[in-house]
Amino acid sequence: MEFFRTDTHIDFMGRHRLMAVALAVLIAISLGAIFIRGLEPGLDFTGGTLVEVSYTAPVELAAGPWRVVASETPWCNISARRAT
Repeated sequence: MEFFRTDTHIDFMGRHRLMAVALAVLIAISLGAIFIRGLEPGLDFTGGTLVEVSYTAPVELAAGPWRVVASETPWCNISARRAT
């Protein structure tokens, strides 16, 4: 019983230039994306707590109870997004 074929011959070194070009293109795309979009560290890297609250009706951010919290704690980041 054979699990692996012993007569397989793949010419990896014969394709080294193609793979080097492909790697250079991928690195250029990655660096370009970093420079264009920038790095935006998420909660994993910045630390803190994420609290998600949902309401059945639309809520105005300026009138909510978080207005006091945001004014007393400048490091607090409050954002709103529409539920889908």
